Amino acid sequence: MKAQIILTLAIVAVSLLLTAGCMGDAKVKKEAETKAFEEKGLNIVNSTKSLLVTNLMKAMSAHGTAVAVEFCSVHAITLTDSIAEVHDAKIRRVTDRPRNPANQANETELAYINMLKLKEEKQEALPPSILIVDGKMTGYYPIQTAKMCLQCHGNTGTDLLPETATKIASLYPDDKATGYGENQLRGLFVVEMN
Repeated sequence: MKAQIILTLAIVAVSLLLTAGCMGDAKVKKEAETKAFEEKGLNIVNSTKSLLVTNLMKAMSAHGTAVAVEFCSVHAITLTDSIAEVHDAKIRRVTDRPRNPANQANETELAYINMLKLKEEKQEALPPSILIVDGKMTGYYPIQTAKMCLQCHGNTGTDLLPETATKIASLYPDDKATGYGENQLRGLFVVEMN
């Protein structure tokens, strides 16, 4: 009887160890998948940024910042969609302070933006995040202002030229996307990956 109890306890212990090992393997696998999606999303975001910045710089060099605002209002979504198609993904830029109302962050995105703002206040790194949303891996990647961005997103009177401010007001009468400083969180790239 005693041998049977010891054998039963040994079987239970081995089963628990195997289960824990499998659960640990599943966790490691899940972390690896998440990291792979994070890197894939970052590649997509970097491709998108590069294409947008290159085209915006060309427009600014050729015609000035005010005309570049108009270029951006017409072409930014098309350029972003072209990268999305190449990568079989969906890419959006969202913010809590949109210039274009179509870029207003939803509740989940706003929660992440607010969490990043707390990190920003503490001068901590602003990490991306990967979540499963509606069955798709969705990456949230912070957008921070560079010096160049301030020409359209900085402070009126110091960073924005009067003609740029006038163009923004004519194209976006409800604009909320000015008043930023350099290296400040402006929003998120949201990348939905299959």
